[in-house]
Amino acid sequence: MLWRGFSTAGFALAAAFSLAAASPACAQTGGKVPVPTNRIYFGLMASGGADPAGFEAAVGRHVDIYQASHALTDQYHGDTLAGLRALGAHHDYIMFILHPLHPSLHEIDDDAWSGGEAPEGMATPDDYFRHWAEMAKQYGRPMFIRFDHEMNAPGQPHCVAEFFKCVDPATGAPQTPEDYVKAWRHVHDIFRDAGATNVSWVWCPSSRDAPGDSDYESLAEIYPGDAYVDWTCLDGYNNIVVLNKWRSFGEIFDEPYRRIQAIAPDKPFMIAEFNSTEYPGDPSMRAEWFTDAFQHMKTMKNLRAVLLWQVDRGDDMSVVPKKRIDWLIQHNPRVLDVFQKVLAAPPFSLPPQGQ
Repeated sequence: MLWRGFSTAGFALAAAFSLAAASPACAQTGGKVPVPTNRIYFGLMASGGADPAGFEAAVGRHVDIYQASHALTDQYHGDTLAGLRALGAHHDYIMFILHPLHPSLHEIDDDAWSGGEAPEGMATPDDYFRHWAEMAKQYGRPMFIRFDHEMNAPGQPHCVAEFFKCVDPATGAPQTPEDYVKAWRHVHDIFRDAGATNVSWVWCPSSRDAPGDSDYESLAEIYPGDAYVDWTCLDGYNNIVVLNKWRSFGEIFDEPYRRIQAIAPDKPFMIAEFNSTEYPGDPSMRAEWFTDAFQHMKTMKNLRAVLLWQVDRGDDMSVVPKKRIDWLIQHNPRVLDVFQKVLAAPPFSLPPQGQ
């Protein structure tokens, strides 16, 4: 059964910043991330030079979850555990996107890497995952791992053949939902066998449905199973720049959320990435979008965490013009005011650590 190879370029331990907030309220050890019963965790995913400390200072509160998704920084010289501890020193919980190396595919039980260059000292992909499992175990505190996210999204190179033409470039063999589930379980079990029981596993499709699957029915085929998933999840954006269409929060999330609830009704649910672009010529529209979004969230059963994606690519000439977007909410005073008020009130303000 074919699957993808993997790379250490999967994480961002961008901990070389001084956060505005104090250390986490409680340095828990052991066990998974507790599921809050009377509040919603609020988190941040910052990329492309976005400053987490600046965001926290602007909104006036500490974020509960910090999500990272790029390579280990040179600051730690490849020391994964040092990076984990550096981020954990400033945040209640950390979440990492653990994703495949692409476009190479990999035979999950092969003895060698199928493409690309293997990380030093890691002869097989399993060595790579065993390394991360051991580091997670030594870190010891509750943390999230979001493995192979947005597998159903158009344009994602790490995807499933039932949705797109994902094939091994060497053999032309397609990947199937069964391959995806097998890979997920395999990686999950490596962490389990290493004793990394402090990891909460997050299964996270995109709200952008695959072509020909507008009702998201195929999501059930790639769900790894209740025993292998701790939290379900969605990513979604209102991006009028790329889509040339202004969409409400409900238009983006309602249908895929309904489908995920049908698949795993008893799992806590999170939104791991969301944001909205500005409406051309009217800055009030973005503020209204977020006001509606936060009201809509209160109607979502099992929603227990929300993470905002922050990046400023407005002047980044390395990306195509349609992606040169400033997503930072603090650059729009109306939007910042919405966040300050929402995050100071229930269900986001009570109490820390989900107690």
